[in-house]
Amino acid sequence: MNSARDEWGIKHAGCFTFAQSAKHVGLYQKFGFWPRYLTAIMASPARHRGELAGSTQYSDLPATQQQEALQACRKLTDSIYEELDLGAEIRAVQEHALGDTILAFAVCHYGPRSEAGRACALSSSRRSAGRGC
Repeated sequence: MNSARDEWGIKHAGCFTFAQSAKHVGLYQKFGFWPRYLTAIMASPARHRGELAGSTQYSDLPATQQQEALQACRKLTDSIYEELDLGAEIRAVQEHALGDTILAFAVCHYGPRSEAGRACALSSSRRSAGRGC
């Protein structure tokens, strides 16, 4: 795994797993991943709270504006962490109908086809990461 990361030029890689499971942690250690920053994933009922002022849904944009939004997101994330690009994640959410990307800056996986599950949301943003279901 380390040689593949070197070959692909990956500077930083991470994964999500069941941190409370020594079996899972041990499995990922075999591939060179070691516990470092543990992110709490929390749950609460998913509910509509109205529109978020100043936000745009990625799916509402025409294709040309989607490309512009991806470039703007890339510029923003690169300023937070060099070479961080969430474009593939944003496109995957759209292409696989996992939810939507709210361009106030969060990527949300929502519903039965996502890993969040039915009536749940899994989101990550600059400020926080969380799961509501």
